[in-house]
Amino acid sequence: MTHDIRPGSSFGQRPTGRKRGARRVGRKTRIRKQDHQLDLDFGTTRENSISNKKPTRSKKCSGTPHRFLKLHWMAWLVAVRKLRASCSSFLITIVVLGIVLSLPTGFYLLVKNVKIGAQGWSDLTQINLYLKRDLPEPRIQSFVQELQASQRFDSVKFVSAKEGLREFQQHAGLGNLLTHLKKNPIPATIILTPYASQASEDILDEMLESFRMRPEVLEARLDFQWVRRFWAGLHLAETAVWMVSILFVCTAVFVMGNTIRLLIEDQRREIELIKLIGGTHRYIRRPYLYMGAIMGLLAGVIALLLIGLMKMVLQQPLGEFLLQFQSLFELQFLDAEESIVLLLVGLFLGLTGTWMVTTWHLRRIHPD
Repeated sequence: MTHDIRPGSSFGQRPTGRKRGARRVGRKTRIRKQDHQLDLDFGTTRENSISNKKPTRSKKCSGTPHRFLKLHWMAWLVAVRKLRASCSSFLITIVVLGIVLSLPTGFYLLVKNVKIGAQGWSDLTQINLYLKRDLPEPRIQSFVQELQASQRFDSVKFVSAKEGLREFQQHAGLGNLLTHLKKNPIPATIILTPYASQASEDILDEMLESFRMRPEVLEARLDFQWVRRFWAGLHLAETAVWMVSILFVCTAVFVMGNTIRLLIEDQRREIELIKLIGGTHRYIRRPYLYMGAIMGLLAGVIALLLIGLMKMVLQQPLGEFLLQFQSLFELQFLDAEESIVLLLVGLFLGLTGTWMVTTWHLRRIHPD
């Protein structure tokens, strides 16, 4: 059997240009499908990323709002898909972050409610002015009228020396023992109750110093010195709350960063392939940033729910406790602005922790 090897026959000849082109097109189509499937994991298409050079923008569509929104929308879908794929592990991280955010927020609410409850204690703040013994009666009346005309005091009460001795006998339970004294040891007293706006520590100190300089006053004393100690302790508590908040914020950043780090290590091979075909850190990082933002916002929501639950649990026993002191006080929750701030803090922590970890690890990942 003989074979036709004439120039016009197809046997023994190389494939024509059309056939070679068809084969190349088939190979390119398969490569593009594989690369497109790989790029979908990171929320971007493979445009301008095949070569090792920096991507060049097209004059028509690159940089337009449509392309920008498309890239971010794809990154958002990838982030949601990854969260759903590992729902249990991410849910644990979100709950831990919510607890971390709720603790400093609870301390802040505690200080806030104590401040609100302490505003009613201004009525208990009184200044006692002990007058000199040899002070004539007209001068005492003039001094009392001067204090009553002042706009700084809610009430001005004058207690004479005889009335003071009688009240002391009743409260001390000494009976007629003090009647045998030749001289009344109790001086005349003026009891001043300042307005709530005048009951701050600085204003009270200023009033005490001014009264001590008056010639009519033997001694000026502020009752309930524990109020000053209380406000000093409250200021210390505020400082401690800020310090604890900073520690918890650092803890939240580390928890978020560790979660993203484990995810990056799990997808290290995919990241290496993306970088090998020219993928930049920006579009590799983008889905992780959306994941951090979602986790941070959900952690803020969980923190709000936990704080609301604590308020519901503590409201009844606190009301029963304050009822013993004839005080009606309701625990205050976060207002709208404070709730938004808490959500923004969770969002910021999620983005910050994710950005730090992804930037650090992407610089260390190099394709072989």
